[in-house]
Amino acid sequence: DRITLDLQGHDLAALAPLARLLPDAAPWAPRGGRADAQLKIEGRWPAVRSEGKAQVQALQAGALEARQGSATWRFDTGSDDPLMLQLDAQGMAWRQRRLEQLHADLRGTWKQHRLDLAAALPLQPPLALEAGLGLRTAAGTLMQLQAEGQWHGESPGGGRWVGRVARLSLLPWSGRGTEPPQGTVPPWLDARDLRTELHIDPRDGLTDVRAAAGQVQLADAATLRWDEVHVDLRGEHPAFSLRADVEPFLLAPLLARAQPGLGWTGDLRLAARIDLKVGADVDGELLFERRDGDLRLSDQNASAPFGLSEVRLQASTHEGRWQAAGSFVGKTLGEASGRLSLKTRSGQRWPGADTPLEGSLQAHVANLGMWGTWVPPGWRLTGEMRTSASIGGRLGAPEYTGEVVARDVGLRNLLEGIDLHDGQLLVRLNGPSAEIERFTLRGGDGRLDVRGQARLVEPNSLSLQVRAERFRALGRVDRQLITSGDLALDWNDARFKAGGRVVVDEGLFDMGRSDAPRLDDDVTVRHGHVDDAEREPPRAPLQLHRNQ
Repeated sequence: DRITLDLQGHDLAALAPLARLLPDAAPWAPRGGRADAQLKIEGRWPAVRSEGKAQVQALQAGALEARQGSATWRFDTGSDDPLMLQLDAQGMAWRQRRLEQLHADLRGTWKQHRLDLAAALPLQPPLALEAGLGLRTAAGTLMQLQAEGQWHGESPGGGRWVGRVARLSLLPWSGRGTEPPQGTVPPWLDARDLRTELHIDPRDGLTDVRAAAGQVQLADAATLRWDEVHVDLRGEHPAFSLRADVEPFLLAPLLARAQPGLGWTGDLRLAARIDLKVGADVDGELLFERRDGDLRLSDQNASAPFGLSEVRLQASTHEGRWQAAGSFVGKTLGEASGRLSLKTRSGQRWPGADTPLEGSLQAHVANLGMWGTWVPPGWRLTGEMRTSASIGGRLGAPEYTGEVVARDVGLRNLLEGIDLHDGQLLVRLNGPSAEIERFTLRGGDGRLDVRGQARLVEPNSLSLQVRAERFRALGRVDRQLITSGDLALDWNDARFKAGGRVVVDEGLFDMGRSDAPRLDDDVTVRHGHVDDAEREPPRAPLQLHRNQ
């Protein structure tokens, strides 16, 4: 067979009626753009020889769009003649996927060749990953790939492609061209010397992928190593197996990047192990645990250790039953543990939103004062908290049954005049809702009572009733406020309502010179002549009494 094409299409939309005459070409009917192309094709697959070049501008055809693109190629699948492909494109889109820049250079022969590829995508890593790894914000992601491969024909149209990825890197993209940003910019992801093998069937196409053991570096934070990976694409559902380890990594540098103002330090190291087989069913094990070390929160005056002795998350799935269990023990933070179990339907590989679940959760903090590290300077917490709950419902709408209890809760800031104490909390968890049966705080000789209900699933809602009886909200020498009254607060469907009546029983606010408002430094006030008799007398402290 021989095909020769010479196209000078200054208005591709004019070809749309012709494309619609062919059933296979109708979905690709052009809607706009221009193209110039010359190509020659000789032979039949798998022995095909072709050469040509093409250019497109403002192309719109089916789900494909391209602002600008050019390609030059030459190959012969039946000989060792030189192979060449050069491709440059800008502003490409396929449905919802976009590719801003693409440059590819493929050279060698059909049996042995080398590929250099650079692609710029308008994609950013997840915000948590970007913050934790200290990734530099950019216009998108630049992927750079250097690979070489060999083709081994085993049957007409089929065979094996054996390749080696010399380097695969993901870097910040500056928004211009396909070159990395100037200066030393560490890649977000970096992998070297990855070996893979692809099996091509003349009838079914790609059927089997194998990757030898390798590793990938995630910024300067963690290293992922894996054993041989096998992916079988035959059958209705692809099957694959993976065994991998996340080598021990320091957690404190990740937290310090995500929250630079908190003073995260420490030598806590975490590690993970993954063993996964996916076929008709999913069979796997996951273990994420503390290896050694501890976390600290440090400032100029002190360093607060967490006293961690256990951080562990273990999950497994066998014959459609998914189970997970976790535990956390810290001398400072307290301890918590939980378990979760799911059972998928027959023939369902992965849990869905309707998958039923069951489990339990327990947590205990003997001294809330240990959490003082997380409150602003000058504030102090006291009390004990305990949580016990069972979990039911569905994965997409979990339900909790149990209670949250807190005793002897206190909140104090002497500089601000706040001293709340003898707090008691009882929250009942009833499936999709929670009821605040009791929440009391004492301030001075008075008290504050809060009751209410909350809906924990969509649509979320919250309703609170607040009553104050001579409740001392402020008790500083120059700022005192005792109040009584009732409030009703309702939040539903992103709408907030508040109503009630609050009175001031007693109050004193002494606006001293240090607390008085003042003008900015760039404001100058020029006073006219004022007689002493016209000057305002000094003001006494403001005193408030009930019914005034």
